[in-house]
Amino acid sequence: MNMLYALTAMHLNPKIKTIAINNSEQMYDGLKKAGIDVVVPIYRMIGNVIASATITGSVIGVISESSRKLSGMEMVEIDVKECSKIKGIKLKELPFDYIVLIREGKPVKYLNPEEEIKVGDRLLSLVKFDQLIEVERLIQCKE
Repeated sequence: MNMLYALTAMHLNPKIKTIAINNSEQMYDGLKKAGIDVVVPIYRMIGNVIASATITGSVIGVISESSRKLSGMEMVEIDVKECSKIKGIKLKELPFDYIVLIREGKPVKYLNPEEEIKVGDRLLSLVKFDQLIEVERLIQCKE
């Protein structure tokens, strides 16, 4: 059904960017060959989320392979607690990329790499799958 909708949209407007969600590994290649711009393979995304959630409870999303530059990255939300090992270190010293620093409930618009991470901060970060265990080690508190 996705392919029918996407092909109809492409016929009506050849300049349109088409996106299709598929839940069959066999359909992935067919959708790409039909000219669909972005094919989101639900079965792979769900597998990535489950695998990532097994390692850390901080994963909030997985970037699909349709975004080739960021493929294999996980979006992680990190709440900095008193016992977090990243408390007090500078942003430039983080072993992973950050997107947004939220302080006192508001995004910090202009980030200085020398800025120290404080208790209560929240970081939205991009992390490679193989970095998740290290990130979890840095943010987990031993209770």
